[in-house]
Amino acid sequence: MQYVGVLHWHGRWGRLVFIAVTLVGFGLSFLPFTELVTKVFPVIGWLGVHFVAVLLVTWLVSARTHIAEEGLRGDLIRTLLLYRLDPNRRWTPRHADALIQAVDESNLRAMHLGDVMSGDLYQEAERTSGISVISVPPEEQEQLGEKLSRL
Repeated sequence: MQYVGVLHWHGRWGRLVFIAVTLVGFGLSFLPFTELVTKVFPVIGWLGVHFVAVLLVTWLVSARTHIAEEGLRGDLIRTLLLYRLDPNRRWTPRHADALIQAVDESNLRAMHLGDVMSGDLYQEAERTSGISVISVPPEEQEQLGEKLSRL
């Protein structure tokens, strides 16, 4: 078997848990069936409900973390692209490496990422850096996804 939580089933704790659960099950098998159904099964049912609740909360917390990470990654990509478009700033290989890494780590494909960002990116560049959107042809604006996918 593989790891389940923090227990390794081939280790000392895994064997102890296995032996304990087996002994409890063996002891419960001596109860009459009606008593087993009326007392033990509801406990097992409630344990299942709590287990599902723990799984749901864990999933929600981890999903929020992944969404927040992707949001920060998108902000980084947007910032690096704005930096690249600014003629007053010097684009270095370090910037290029950071952009490549952020695009690679993104959950979105580079082509889709560029298509989503392209419209707002050039308008934001015009607002913040004074880059004229008119000076950037629409074809070049639409090719941002292709450029990101070629990185």
